[in-house]
Amino acid sequence: MTGLCMRVTRRSLLASFAALAAMPAAAQAPSWPQKPVKLLVGFGAGGNIDNVARLTAARLSEVFGQQFLVENRVGANGTLAADAVAKAPPDGHTLFWAGTGTVSIFPAMGKPPYDTVKDLAPVSMIGTNPQVLIVNPKLPVTNVLEFVAYVKAQRRSCPMAAAAAPAASAIC
Repeated sequence: MTGLCMRVTRRSLLASFAALAAMPAAAQAPSWPQKPVKLLVGFGAGGNIDNVARLTAARLSEVFGQQFLVENRVGANGTLAADAVAKAPPDGHTLFWAGTGTVSIFPAMGKPPYDTVKDLAPVSMIGTNPQVLIVNPKLPVTNVLEFVAYVKAQRRSCPMAAAAAPAASAIC
């Protein structure tokens, strides 16, 4: 499964890079960017999200002839970076490397200091990140429906994260 996921990610990245490189000169606004562009990443340096952001920033720097600098604004699972971009001058020189949680899940569960719809505008999808649910092989479950039924039946003896937590999960 890992090899397949890596191929999909690489394919997505290569397609994004090819689209950027193929843009005709007329499509690139000659007045933008006028200065280095900050690309805020809400997660720590060295992780998957940061690495892909840095690869993309390097290619954007080549294509546009201006530096795209990755700045890790770590905290609140990306919310601090999103808020900084929402409050930045609307000149296109501060971008947010967004994740699903920061722009859709958190706003649906609580009140972040930004409004995803009003304060942020999507530009492009760079890639996808498949997730996998894995359980201890000693559990008597073989699929998600069985897992949910098992957890519900074990409610008192199966510790579970609060449903309102951003990363709700069950641990048995």
